[in-house]
Parts: sequence; structure tokens; C-alpha cells
Amino acid sequence: MLFINAIVVQSNGVVATSGFIAKVGLQQLLIVWTIDNIVILIGSGLYSIFVDRMKRTDLMTILFSVAAVTYLVMYALFVLGAPSYLSYTLLMVLNDQQWILFGLAIWALANDTFSVSESKRLFPLMAVVALLGGIAGNALA
Repeated sequence: MLFINAIVVQSNGVVATSGFIAKVGLQQLLIVWTIDNIVILIGSGLYSIFVDRMKRTDLMTILFSVAAVTYLVMYALFVLGAPSYLSYTLLMVLNDQQWILFGLAIWALANDTFSVSESKRLFPLMAVVALLGGIAGNALA
């Protein structure tokens, strides 16, 4: 999960940022970052409300399902020729939500799944897998 998530986050980050700057312009980037950070604050707040009230596996299933549907909608926006300011802004916001929330959710699930002795062996490997996914995502972009 970490590897695939890192690939998607890194490649989408490059595509969203470069596409936004190329199609919309650098002048509006500060506005998008402001909107993005407000959405991150709201999303993180909602995540913190639900994280301890439901099973982590159910939460991950919901997060991945919502992300999959949202990416399909994003694909449709690009295929149908939606305005660049809308499609690239939404892609940037979605990408940053995924970067923040999925990392939190995956590590919380890992903390619940593994014992302390297992985590001492596995967490460094998981971090390396996430790093390799980030490198692969940048190479893919």
C-alpha cells in the first residue's frame, strides 16, 4: 500500500503542479495553496474524528474507495476538457489530501497490526518501500 500510494502521490504531485503552472499560471498558485491548506485542515480534522471510532481496516477501505472514485471523476474532467484551472486545482488538492491522510491511515493501521518487536523489524522496511515508491513516482512523472 505504501509503495503504490507513494508512486501515485509523487507522480500526481509533479503532474498537478507543472500542469497548473503551465496551463493556469504562476500568479494563481498562492491562491490554490491557500485553498489546499484549508482543505487539508478540514480533511485532517475529519480524519481525527473518525480514526478512533472505527476499525482501521474499514477506514482504509473507505479512504481507498473514495480516492478511487475521485480519481475516476478527475479522469473524466480531463477527458471531457474541463477548464484547466478546475481540473489541475482539484488534482493538486486531492493529491495533498492523499499525501497527508493516507500516510496517517497506513501508519496507524500498521501500528495496530504489528507488535513492538515486529514493528522494529518491519517499519524500517516499510519506510524504504515508501521511499522507493516516491522515487518510482518521480521517475514515472
